[in-house]
Amino acid sequence: MLPYGYWGFNFGGYPYYYHTGIYYQQEDNVYKVVQALIGATVPNIPKEAKEVIINNEKYYEYNGTYYKAMTKEDGSVWYLVAGLNGVLNTNAITGENASIVSSPEVTIVKTIQYTIGDIVDQLPSDCKVIVLNNKKYFVSPTNIYFEEFIENNTLKYKVVGK
Repeated sequence: MLPYGYWGFNFGGYPYYYHTGIYYQQEDNVYKVVQALIGATVPNIPKEAKEVIINNEKYYEYNGTYYKAMTKEDGSVWYLVAGLNGVLNTNAITGENASIVSSPEVTIVKTIQYTIGDIVDQLPSDCKVIVLNNKKYFVSPTNIYFEEFIENNTLKYKVVGK
């Protein structure tokens, strides 16, 4: 059974459940604990989450999962899953990836930006669709342009502009 007060949501077309930093997915008649889903948003995080500053941005870390506070249009604060296991995936936020090496004294962030020609399996969150010259493109919040294509029956995205 799920714990009292769980929150259910759909992500990638599948139902998931969340409660105080733990993610669940139903398999047959049981719920199994699964890894947090980068790009998912949850309504709250555990009180024990620690505030960390990375590239002058505030994140919250709990059991290796990084969250970024986001304000929705209605003014409510939700939390975006921005990284797992010591790797901050700012892809969901900025179109970049950052690897994090932390100690109590210092946090080192190595940022890898998209370059034209890169191919990815999923788009950063909050991409907008635009049509230019009768072609559909996806534009990230940091103005990285993606074009979708199919390779081996799999939908992929190519970086075609900045």
